[in-house]
Amino acid sequence: MNRLLFLLPVLALAASTRTAPAEDKRIDAFSRIHYHRDGTRTESIKDGTGTRIKEKTYSENSILSFVREFETDSKGRLRNGVIYDGRKNVLGSMVYGYDATTDQIVEERLFNAKGQIIRRLFYPGALKDPRFTKRFVAFNYDPDNPDAKPVADTKNVKPVRPVEQAQDEFDPGTPMGKGAAPSLHAANSKPETKTAQPKPSGRSFLPQRKPTGTPTPTAPVTPAPSPKPTPKPAPKPAPKPVPADPLPLPPVPAKPRT
Repeated sequence: MNRLLFLLPVLALAASTRTAPAEDKRIDAFSRIHYHRDGTRTESIKDGTGTRIKEKTYSENSILSFVREFETDSKGRLRNGVIYDGRKNVLGSMVYGYDATTDQIVEERLFNAKGQIIRRLFYPGALKDPRFTKRFVAFNYDPDNPDAKPVADTKNVKPVRPVEQAQDEFDPGTPMGKGAAPSLHAANSKPETKTAQPKPSGRSFLPQRKPTGTPTPTAPVTPAPSPKPTPKPAPKPAPKPVPADPLPLPPVPAKPRT
């Protein structure tokens, strides 16, 4: 009996020593620092659940320039994000869309600080248009002119994603500028009204000699009678519309046998 009482505290101590390392292995966050060739650096912090990523980008003088926060789902896919400046003022936000069948990312939408959409970026293969099937394409919108058509861009297209490696130049994806081209603004503006210029009177601008002697009176010119307006021909009747589904033609009769 005494041996049993002695073993009980020993077993309890062994159980506590086994569970203690498991509690110490819990990680609150993962942190990495990416150094860019332009002198800036980005500190990336990923929480222990793996659903939130926070990035802080500092300038060459260690001044906080941008803060980006991303949120992922249980599968590790990006769902949304927010971009701040160094003073935590909102600059824009992102939303990501995926294909329901292939589970691949197909679209990224970028909004400005007011929540107005300014860009829709499609990944390669997302659009059926043969011009955009194998490349990134972005359609830029003008928030000040919602009626303007978006402008397609296939050259300067960079998706807004977390930093995974050192980059030559850090691009936070800050929503700047307007999407509509100047030609679209001109198309929606009022056309200029041109004033009718007077027709030339037919007089010559060359210097003329002064008439010599007594001028002979000229007979008054009677104006020619104005021509009578010709009657307009009667409008022709409009042709009858062709039916969308015309009736089938009757079958050709077979030739009689001789």
